[in-house]
Order: sequence, then C-alpha cells, then structure tokens
Amino acid sequence: MGDPILIARDLVADGSQGRIFGPVDVTLYPEQMCVVAGPAGSGKSSLLLALCGRFRPARGSLELCGIDATANPYDALKHTSIARLGEYVGPEDRLTLRESILDRAYIEGISPDTALKRADLMAEELGVRVDVKAQLEKMDSLDRAVVAVALALVRPASVIALDDADLRIRHRDLPRLYSALRRLLAIDGAALVMSVADDDFVPEGSVVLHLERNLDTAPVETDPDSPTEEESGPETASFTDPEPHLHTAAAQGGHRRHAPGRLREVEPEGPAPDADAGPPVSTSPPTADEGGAPPETPAQTDTSTRSEQ
Repeated sequence: MGDPILIARDLVADGSQGRIFGPVDVTLYPEQMCVVAGPAGSGKSSLLLALCGRFRPARGSLELCGIDATANPYDALKHTSIARLGEYVGPEDRLTLRESILDRAYIEGISPDTALKRADLMAEELGVRVDVKAQLEKMDSLDRAVVAVALALVRPASVIALDDADLRIRHRDLPRLYSALRRLLAIDGAALVMSVADDDFVPEGSVVLHLERNLDTAPVETDPDSPTEEESGPETASFTDPEPHLHTAAAQGGHRRHAPGRLREVEPEGPAPDADAGPPVSTSPPTADEGGAPPETPAQTDTSTRSEQ
C-alpha cells in the first residue's frame, strides 16, 4: 500500500457559532478515498478544505506527503488540488471542454500543451472519446463530477478534494461514478476526499466519516478577523473541466454506517444495489498568489465555508 499520503490527528475547527467539525483522525494511502457524509451544516465542506491544508480555523496535526502542513504550509499545498467546492470552485458551464482545459492550465501555471496531453492521458485511462468542442452545460451531473476531478489532476497532485460528489446523480449510477474516479486516482496514485449525500455505494477500502450538525455547542471565542463557516471569503478564479461520457463497469464494495465523527475502513460486504457549499478557495499553486487571486495560507488559509445547504 506504500506510505500514507495524508495523516490528520485531532483535526478540529471552531467558529463564532461553536464547533464546525471534529476532532477527526484520518490516514489515507495512495488511490484511497475518504467519504464525508452528513446533513447540511455539519461542516463537510470545511473538513475537505482542512484536509487539504486550506482552512484557517482548523487546529491539530496535518501531514501531507510527509510534510508538516502547519510548519510548511506552502510546501504542503503543492501536493493538493480542489476539484469542486460548492458554488465557488468548479466547472464553468459556458466553456467548452478545450477551453476548460486551457483555463485550468492557466490557473495551475502549466503550459497548454502539457494540460492537453494530460487530458488525453486521462481520457485514455477512462476509455472514452472526448469531444473537446462540447459545452459543459450540456453534460450530465455524473460527467461533471468526473471532469472536475480530471481538471484538478491536470497538474499532478496527491490529495484531491471534491465537494458534493453525488450531486444530482441517480442512485443507480453511483457505481459508475466511483469506478471512473478510481481510474483517475490510479494515474498518479492520488487520494480523494469527497463529501456525499448518499454513502450507499462507497467503494471497498474507503474511509467513511459521518458528521453531525453541532446544534448545542456553545459559541467559542475566535479571532474576529478569522472567517467562519457561515461567512464567505474572497473571490477566486473559477475554472471548467472537460467531461467525457462514461461507460465504465460498476464498482463493487461494501459500506458500514458508524457513529458521528468515528472513522472506519469500509470492509467488503458483497455488491450493493445501485450537497454542501463551501468557501472560495484558490486552486493555484502557492506561488501564484499574484494578479488579484487571493493568497492561500495552507493549513491556515484565509478561506471559509458557508452553511451547508
């Protein structure tokens, strides 16, 4: 299985209204998924950001690819990428697939040729043919989710975050979604942290975390300048993604439900039958903090999440 890509210990965050999430312990290995489930307002989007070192109120220990994300936040950020986060980061409907790839290449600071070659590689791994002139707004929700992750991998990264992974996707199509995502992760051995509304088809070997909304937690004192889960942060550049039509085999795997905040590895139980919003967040590497894009301060980034709907 190799060395872990992500190690989080006692990861917790508080806002002006009380506890946002945690404490959480997570260990992820290459090609592994962490599925975060819970009701709106339970802190799922905030936790995704924190696991990528991009949520300022988070406290605790976070190690990304062997790098202490607290002591060396910018070095750690280079290993993470945000595929989609609420309405703030994600595909731009008005763009075509090719425009989406080039847009992401500009944001990530890589050459257009490099981005297009990576896109071709991912399409080959998925076993699909892509119409680069197709507009994203004409694609279905399953393809949009896969495209978001594919664009996040235009620049190779070790930890990818995908918010609302199953948004508007039919229950029976979830195995196809997870199968496609696993193929993308296998290209570079990346790990994926994602929030879902329905955890019925969690792939075998995934880590599942159930969050509960903390309604009776007393407010805690915080820095008035620190963003909270109900505040929105600065505007950031958006991007769009190419989206192939998928015809991949359904993934098989089991899942178990656990008490709130408890983590367990999903164990196989045989085949199973067949969204939150977050804060603005920069998808660029730490070195691209210029030109009007908001600076990222990983592990303690000046970002926040709004109440989950």
